[in-house]
Amino acid sequence: MRVRDATPEDARSIAKLSAELGDVLRSVGNPVGAALAEEQILRDALGSSPACAVLVAELDGEVAGYLLHHPAYDPDLGGRVTAVVDLCVSAGMRRRGVGHALMNAARTRSLQSGAHALVWRVRPTNRAAIAFYESLGACMDPEPASMHLRVEPDPTSEDGGHGDLFRPAVIESGVRPGGTSLPMAMHDDERPQVWVGHVSLRTPDVAATRDFMLQLGMRAIAEGDDFAVLELRGGTHLVLLAAEEPATGTAYFDLMVDDLDATHARLQSLGLDPSPIETGRIHDTFTVAAPSGHVIQFNSTHVSDRPV
Repeated sequence: MRVRDATPEDARSIAKLSAELGDVLRSVGNPVGAALAEEQILRDALGSSPACAVLVAELDGEVAGYLLHHPAYDPDLGGRVTAVVDLCVSAGMRRRGVGHALMNAARTRSLQSGAHALVWRVRPTNRAAIAFYESLGACMDPEPASMHLRVEPDPTSEDGGHGDLFRPAVIESGVRPGGTSLPMAMHDDERPQVWVGHVSLRTPDVAATRDFMLQLGMRAIAEGDDFAVLELRGGTHLVLLAAEEPATGTAYFDLMVDDLDATHARLQSLGLDPSPIETGRIHDTFTVAAPSGHVIQFNSTHVSDRPV
């Protein structure tokens, strides 16, 4: 596989892939899913005054995917960032590492430009994309409102249409221009306002470890050849990543259940060989061995009597 800068000769292939991406986006609820036309690519990415850049991945002699990006700035992420606008892999070329290769190339370009992060937008309904990005180590940001303002000349202005381009607008409560949430008063929801988003575990057998976690009581979200994503109570995602060698020792996270005795009995009936329950000063606990090589500890609940 080869990842390189796009050339004018690639414009038709990129436009075809962009139309394919539009179909995917509409299938997950994007009401627009606009595709790039060949002339747009030639003008805005490959022309004399480009607004963005395009990387393409070649596989088996053809363009298998593209990544459109441009420099941006976000003080919350340290200043310079690289905005990824489109990432598309041809349907017939997926699960062959094309997406990983394009994102790695974008990360390299980002570092070379002095940027601190790659940033992009993804719809919450696009679970396959979210799982892919999580497998790279990306994390979901707090969800501010996404806004845009069309910049159009006012034909009635005295300077020929370039006077008051920006008319007063109502900014959605709690969000400042640029997308960062402002401090807001507590509302009626008494639950804590944050929770753990992601934990990861490396394993030499992703499929076996995924099946094991399902037996423990987690929910499957997405999977690929070298990763899987499972969901715990509260929305925390456990990301399983492929490793060459099994791990040793205790996992750096533990699990908590409502009824430790019932859970112990259930896992025992599944043949998972949980250790005897030990009584502790704060928690009662037991452990099970995972296919990853880790030992995972189960704890009795310590949830308070307040809403969580």
